[in-house]
Amino acid sequence: MLGPFAFGPNVNFVVGNNGSSLVSSKKEELMSILDHFNIQVDNPFSIQTQEMSKDFLHSKGEGDRYKFFMKVTQLDQMKEDLTYIMKTKTMTQNTVEKHRETLQELKRKYHEKEERYKSLASLDEMQKKLDELKNQMAWALVAEVEQEMKPMREQITAEERSTVKYDQKVEEWEGKVQEANRILGQLQDQLEGVTQRMQQLQPQCVELKSRAQACNRDLKAAEASLHRKKTNLRDLEKDKDQLNKQIQELKHSISQTKSADTHARVEKLNHIQAELEQLLAKDRRGKMSAYEDRKKAQECCRKLQAELTELQNVEEPQSEDLKPLEEDLEELSSRISVCREEFEAARNQVLTHKREYEEAEQLSRQQREAFNSIVEEAETIKEQLSNSDQELARSKHHKKHYEEKRKAHVDMIETLKKKLYEKDQGLQASIAKASETCPERLDVRRTAKSLDSEISRLRHKINTQQDQQGHRDTIVRQFHEAKENFNNID
Repeated sequence: MLGPFAFGPNVNFVVGNNGSSLVSSKKEELMSILDHFNIQVDNPFSIQTQEMSKDFLHSKGEGDRYKFFMKVTQLDQMKEDLTYIMKTKTMTQNTVEKHRETLQELKRKYHEKEERYKSLASLDEMQKKLDELKNQMAWALVAEVEQEMKPMREQITAEERSTVKYDQKVEEWEGKVQEANRILGQLQDQLEGVTQRMQQLQPQCVELKSRAQACNRDLKAAEASLHRKKTNLRDLEKDKDQLNKQIQELKHSISQTKSADTHARVEKLNHIQAELEQLLAKDRRGKMSAYEDRKKAQECCRKLQAELTELQNVEEPQSEDLKPLEEDLEELSSRISVCREEFEAARNQVLTHKREYEEAEQLSRQQREAFNSIVEEAETIKEQLSNSDQELARSKHHKKHYEEKRKAHVDMIETLKKKLYEKDQGLQASIAKASETCPERLDVRRTAKSLDSEISRLRHKINTQQDQQGHRDTIVRQFHEAKENFNNID
């Protein structure tokens, strides 16, 4: 309240409470109060209405003026308000006192809820750590899949490089197959040509062989005929020899009786022949120069020759037994002569047949040798064909072997690629899932197994603490309700 004061140049201001105790005597504090309540104590009339101003001027006593002052300055209203406030305060204090015990209970519950709420901070830290571990776990799974894919990619790259070796082997054996086919075709062409030559020569060989066989048969027949004629001739000559022996024996016996006559005639023959030879010798040497001498010599020679011929033609007396034998000998000699001619003809025929046979046999042999040479050539080609066919089969086998190995290798690569594709699909799903959990990729050094173990431990710890404290939303709700109730009471 405002304390007593007096009008005039010297005015003292005091501020006291309802117990009239001095609160402050400082002007500054009083001016602050007056400014707050818009009180102009220096000019009371400035806050009066016209009617109140008239009443104030017609007032006679200081008490009335003071009442007017209290009214126009609303100090009396303030006094009433203050009285009401004090009364209300007392009532409020009573009410507060009544609810003090309730407040203490609420405060206790508030602090309890506050403690449980604060304990959520560690739970939040664990939950935050759990979320971080989950984020790391998500990207660790991605990293592990990528690590699993890395050797798969490297293996595929290495296997694809290895495919070149199989391609080279297949190409190598394909070239050998083509070369073997080419050689096989050449040999087949050669064998066909040789076979045609054999087919051409075979009839000729048969014909020449038949001709040689025919010549051989002719030769054998001629030789048989010659042999027969030779045997016949030998038999005739043997008969002639025996007949001659008989004749000689007979003549020997006759000659013993006529040896003297014969000896004289022989000597005379020898003498005439000697003279004749002398004359001829002289004539050859040219010693007979005179024509008469020559003529005489030629006549003498003719006479000597005539005598010689006569002596030579003189038939000696033959025995009766000798004549039939000589006739037989003459007939036998005639037969021998005919037989010898036939023998010579047969021998010539044998020689002719032999020559023909030898010629035919030589031609047949030459043709046969040529044919055999072609046969040998054909056999050589057949052997080469067999070897070439085996080489072709071997080359095809190796080619097929490497084709199958290449196919198995390519299939294996395709299987690896399929697995890699499936792994990549899983990776993309893992990346998408990890991105949903944590959009920014994390560089995780730990393994997913290690993280999973820690996540399990931390989740168990969180669940245990939640079981002990209750659910987080319930704790938060209860804390805010207690705080609101506590604040409302305050």
